[in-house]
Amino acid sequence: MATNNAGYVTTQLDEVIPAEIRSGRISLVILCGNAGDGKTAFLQHLAVELGAGHLSSEQRVWEAQVPGNIKLKVNLDGAASWRGRDADELMDELFEPYHHGRPKERVVHLVAVNDGRLMEWVESYERRHDGNGTLLTRQIAAALENQGALDSHIRLVELNLRSLVGGLSNAGGSSSDFFDRLIDRLIGGNQKAQIWQPCQTCTAQKRCPMHLSARRMGVSTDPQIIEEGRLFRRRLLDGLQAVHQRGEVHITARELKAALSYILFGTRYCSDLHDHPDSPLEYSHDLAFDPLSSLRQGELLRELSRLDPALEAHARLDRYLTGRGAPDPTHGAERYPELRRGSARRRAYFEWTDNQIAAVSGHPYALGLAGGGRLRAFRDFPLLQREERDAIRNALCYGLSRLDALPPAAFKRTGYVPVRISPRTPTETAFWIDKRLDRFCLEPELFNAAPGLETLHRHLTLAYRFNRNRTEALRISLELFALLMDLSEGVQILDAFSDDVFANLGVFTERLAQEDETAISAWNPAAGEKVFSVRINRDKSGEQAIFMQPT
Repeated sequence: MATNNAGYVTTQLDEVIPAEIRSGRISLVILCGNAGDGKTAFLQHLAVELGAGHLSSEQRVWEAQVPGNIKLKVNLDGAASWRGRDADELMDELFEPYHHGRPKERVVHLVAVNDGRLMEWVESYERRHDGNGTLLTRQIAAALENQGALDSHIRLVELNLRSLVGGLSNAGGSSSDFFDRLIDRLIGGNQKAQIWQPCQTCTAQKRCPMHLSARRMGVSTDPQIIEEGRLFRRRLLDGLQAVHQRGEVHITARELKAALSYILFGTRYCSDLHDHPDSPLEYSHDLAFDPLSSLRQGELLRELSRLDPALEAHARLDRYLTGRGAPDPTHGAERYPELRRGSARRRAYFEWTDNQIAAVSGHPYALGLAGGGRLRAFRDFPLLQREERDAIRNALCYGLSRLDALPPAAFKRTGYVPVRISPRTPTETAFWIDKRLDRFCLEPELFNAAPGLETLHRHLTLAYRFNRNRTEALRISLELFALLMDLSEGVQILDAFSDDVFANLGVFTERLAQEDETAISAWNPAAGEKVFSVRINRDKSGEQAIFMQPT
């Protein structure tokens, strides 16, 4: 259904929430999120779907009777005062029917508010009522801290958990509906043919970056251009998903729309191309990653610059890229002799197929996002078969073992992960604890997300179960995942990573070494390949004795 908000792009939430309201399943919707997450736009679109018409952003609080004999009340900003009434008073009024359970009347209340403000209202309400909470305030507080659930008639939607750049489905594979719909909206939607029709006779058509992007994104009917567009979208989506999974920034709807507009269409007007035909032009491959691209701004574009394919190198591939010969007929990968090496790598990232990259370099991952060699394994982990997931778990565990130097003899015991013990004084003898590999478990980030909210994990959790069923867990970010996987393959790491990336590794490994153990393993260079087991036993008098025997 069309709304006055022409730039709005629907998601699965726009299908789930109205259906649950009409069925009577939910009566209160609390929409939480950061600035730019689209809270107001979602509620405006929801009001239209329910038959209330378009809600103006200036009218913060709105009431109406909608089809289904539903009394609707909407607060577009729970942090704002309105018409002389403060924010707490307005929130009190909106939540009033829900303090002791489902209202008996057919009412539906909707509110947009960020998490911090919502918790502030809970504390304020209880303070103003002599410290006495209600069923509603207690449930909201518990839900915000992931320590409890709300009654079924209340839906808490936390948009800061949402992934707008694709998510994984249990049925297998990934979806990117919002990303695709947003790009389609940016090029004109159903009006794209008419909007871009003047370009067909434009004299600047052949060198226009905007026209090239529009053709790739869906304006052209040329099969080759369409295929180029699919590859471009996939590679751009890989970069955006890497930003999301790095977890350094939260991608809001507003910033994603701005970044895609910048990458696809830049900042030039059509008149600039005609009035200044000799001025240098910036194309999408540079606008996506080049930190020096003109008028670049925003956290999302800054994070993409950190993934710039130009930050890495491959001698064989780079020589081919900037060579002046014709494309090799065996694979057809284009050369870009007119471009600098960095720009050529960016363009090839978007235009070369996986097979072409492998044919030129000898390795399918020789040209990709900077530091992104492990991205696919990290991203697709929830979809992998159990055997593949176990193989990744094993690699991460052995990567942990190689954080500190251990002799080769420490790795000969199959089914165990050696964890080094660092003595207080330096010694030639190496000590370690063997932890059972089958007690380690690796799982993706778990979400307590509302139905219809698309999510994509930002970390994995490696947990170890002790004999008393207590567990110790380590949160593994994308960066840490890549480093541990590299360590498991024998790659040496730099000390520069220690402070930031390994902040909690020391605590995790120390606790692994200290719990549930009655023996430690030891090795001395003088003993050759022999490993000793050191145990503490008590004799009949109760005194302790240390025994060392070869294993």
